[in-house]
This record gives sequence, structure tokens and C-alpha cells, in this order.
Amino acid sequence: MLAGPVVVRTKGTTVEITDVRITISRACGGAAGKVLAFAKATIDNDWCMDGLRLIETPDGLIVAMPSRKLHDSCRRCGGKNHLRAAYCNVCGAWIDPQRAIPRSGVAKLHADVVFPVNPAAREAVEHAVVEAYLDAIAEAAHSQEASDVA
Repeated sequence: MLAGPVVVRTKGTTVEITDVRITISRACGGAAGKVLAFAKATIDNDWCMDGLRLIETPDGLIVAMPSRKLHDSCRRCGGKNHLRAAYCNVCGAWIDPQRAIPRSGVAKLHADVVFPVNPAAREAVEHAVVEAYLDAIAEAAHSQEASDVA
């Protein structure tokens, strides 16, 4: 939870990130590139942005925005398949797994569902999520110390 709302002001509009809920990932073993936590941010006490991920990288912590896997359809049966599939999930027909790689050589496998449209909004979301994560870690350490004493 946040100590107070994080306010973003851009072009005469004010938006507040009023709450952030953190779920610490149980799978974070300390290796770089791992998801440390999942977050849910409430905006203006009206909107909820779910699916945020706090990821540890060699350059520090980053907040990944909610995204979804991109899919395409089988030419044979029309079944829905993820872009790296080699066989259709419905009919089993072979599908070229390289079909998603454009000339640039980098496949786009996910699309953002929610994203900030300016740097100030991104920084506010990142700050709020990291602050809430650090508070959750401190609270977990404090409760662990209390249980060790008892």
C-alpha cells in the first residue's frame, strides 16, 4: 500500500495513483530477469490497472505493463495458436514457427494492454510500484522477525 497518493500532472490534467497492492512472487530466487512481484494499481479511486510486473534486471528494477500474448489462426482449420507454436492446437497441422519473425529479425510476441502515453505517467507508476514493493518487503521482514522472537 502507498503512504499517500502519487500525483501525475500533464497538460492540465491531474491523475492520482491512489493505491498499489503488491503480491510478492514466490519464484524469485534472486536471479536477474526474474519477476519479483505482481502489482495492481488503483487510479483516482476509480480505475484498476492489474497485471503489472516488477522485474529485476542487471540495470535495476523495471515495471512491465500488462500485456497479452499475440495469436494467429491456423490456415487449415482456423484454430487460435500462439506465434511460436509449431503445430495447431486444434487440428495438429504443422505451422511454420518462424512466421512471426519480421525482416528486422525480432518477433513481437506480446502486445501491451495498458500503457502510459508520456514519460511522467510511466515514472509515476514505476515509482508507486517500487515504493509499495519496498514497503511490502520491509513489512514481511518485520513480521518474520516478530515470529522468530515469539
